[in-house]
Amino acid sequence: MISMHDLTQNASLQACPLRATKCTLMTDQSHGNTTSKSKPKIGKRTYNEVQKLLKHLKVTGWTFGIGLITLIILVIVVLWYTGLPAYLKDHTPNWWCFALAAIVGYGQYVGYAISLKASSQPKLPFFRTFELEVAEAVTYTYTPESLGSFALTIRFLMKKKLTSAQATAASGLSSTITTIVGAVILAIATVLAAATINANDLKKETPSSTWEVVLGVIVVAAAVTIMIKAPTLRQKVEAWLKQSWVYLLQVVRQPQRGLQIAAGECVTVLAQTACLTLVLLSLHATPKIAAVLVITQIAGLATSLVPIPGGLGAPEAILIAGLNAIGVHHAEAIICAVTYRMLIYWLPPLPGAICLFNLYRKDLI
Repeated sequence: MISMHDLTQNASLQACPLRATKCTLMTDQSHGNTTSKSKPKIGKRTYNEVQKLLKHLKVTGWTFGIGLITLIILVIVVLWYTGLPAYLKDHTPNWWCFALAAIVGYGQYVGYAISLKASSQPKLPFFRTFELEVAEAVTYTYTPESLGSFALTIRFLMKKKLTSAQATAASGLSSTITTIVGAVILAIATVLAAATINANDLKKETPSSTWEVVLGVIVVAAAVTIMIKAPTLRQKVEAWLKQSWVYLLQVVRQPQRGLQIAAGECVTVLAQTACLTLVLLSLHATPKIAAVLVITQIAGLATSLVPIPGGLGAPEAILIAGLNAIGVHHAEAIICAVTYRMLIYWLPPLPGAICLFNLYRKDLI
């Protein structure tokens, strides 16, 4: 996915094709024997290609290993701290809803692929574009503000014979339209969800100490964001507005193209909303669709804005507070929030790494 921040980034990426190992024949005239240097074994060849990919991404093996181990430990600790194992032992969740939520969560990448495919000329192959979007889940755990995913998108487009300018324009068009459509959807859903928020339930279900933690996380995240972004925020907003006007004119000239990009954003929003709704249903909670949509989109916004990979802490706090506000019990809200983040953000990098490696081997990034 490409965020609004991507429109201000300059892309000048050079292609770096994968070099295959060649078999060299050597003839020994004195002995009359012909021998060959065999290719490395599959395991060793794969290891070498992984090393090249990490070097290409400017990620060392140690950095990747530490990040992977940290991710695994974080998942285990968070699951244990939230009491999910104990909760599942004492309650009987609907496993069909849970499994469906895990599948539906990947619908967000289908939406990303639809938007990017529609914004590019010539047209991109849908499956490879979808594979790219899943692969970009890996970069979310290493780079803030979608910078890594932006670089991969530009490189993928250039491999598809687009120039640097065309690739930047395509990603910019996709980002602009999806941002506008997402804002409109959020505004409409907020109006519809206002009636479902119960302040009395919010105060009753949430311990005061938890609210202090939630408030502290949000305040710290906002302060760090402002300190980092304030010096250049005005220039970035002005640049985004100017570029957005150019992209909107393109949509006016080609309305069908704009509708396809908007449809991709709708699929993304629907998939994220459906994922959290199914998680709630799996724990026998009553979801309120409009409110769930608002909660997921605000949490997603926090993921993009907080200047650390994944916006760690802020999205989870927003999800918990939002679910409390619509009457979900505090214990269930924590479990639902953590489960949703696992399905949407923390677990996709695992298949994403496979997709990333496959795209690299096929010389598509």
